[in-house]
Amino acid sequence: MGFPSIPDLPSIVWESRRFVLESHLDRKRSKGRRSWITGHRDFLAELGPGDGVKGVVGSCRICGQRNRPQFFVTQSISSIRHLCEEHSIRRDPNEEEASLTVLKLQGIVAVKQPASLTMTKAQTTLIYDLAIGYIVNSNLPFSTFNDLFLNAMLSRFDPKLVRDISLGRHTLTKDLDRVYLLARAAIKDELDEAVILIHISFDC
Repeated sequence: MGFPSIPDLPSIVWESRRFVLESHLDRKRSKGRRSWITGHRDFLAELGPGDGVKGVVGSCRICGQRNRPQFFVTQSISSIRHLCEEHSIRRDPNEEEASLTVLKLQGIVAVKQPASLTMTKAQTTLIYDLAIGYIVNSNLPFSTFNDLFLNAMLSRFDPKLVRDISLGRHTLTKDLDRVYLLARAAIKDELDEAVILIHISFDC
């Protein structure tokens, strides 16, 4: 049995825009959406002249029920920010972990294999040093790099940075000891050299 034609579908009208539920057009595609946000928004296909589909947008379900709809581009993080700021809804890490599929778990394991890393050890060490320096210099918590929006921004510039390097609180706290020991050794060397220079200046 085929899908009904667009004119036969119930439409949603807001101001000069018309929509139909994406699931009415392509159930296979809509079933593939498994983000945590899916439980808080509907995916709507916007119709253009002649009932052609212009694109798909996300609509906040809560705002829709209050008769003040909000629409978002499906691939942007605007809807995430909207849920956090307007409705105090955030992703539940426990829920996300419990919903991992076998394929996702295989993907996580593959990323953790040394062969898949694209950064050298020297590059990784430098990034850890810079991350710790930023946290200490700005007096920020070690969970700073767990922020959803900061990770989204970093992945825009360099996806492998977020994919290959763990900047979580536990990892950075452990690495702080290494940075401290290196800095202490460097300061000791500079002080020893300064003492020698002081002796030389007095001898002259």
